[in-house]
Amino acid sequence: MMRKWILWAGIGLLLAVLPGCFGSGVSPATKPLSKAVLVQLAAKGLKPGDPIFVRILKEESQLEVWMRPKKRPGKRYVLFKS
Repeated sequence: MMRKWILWAGIGLLLAVLPGCFGSGVSPATKPLSKAVLVQLAAKGLKPGDPIFVRILKEESQLEVWMRPKKRPGKRYVLFKS
């Protein structure tokens, strides 16, 4: 009788804890870009989906995002954000 109670308590605990392990909601990677970011991209002739290059400078504690317009393959990467 005691073993059944412990078993059911363990199952209940697992059912209470497990949903938190998988997270809920939308992943940040799948959220649409904000209008402000789209305006900044358009100002530099860039679009979402253009190739990017991320540069991390450890000593300066800086991260740079460079993008290359997909429509103009010969065009060089442009600094989008720093």
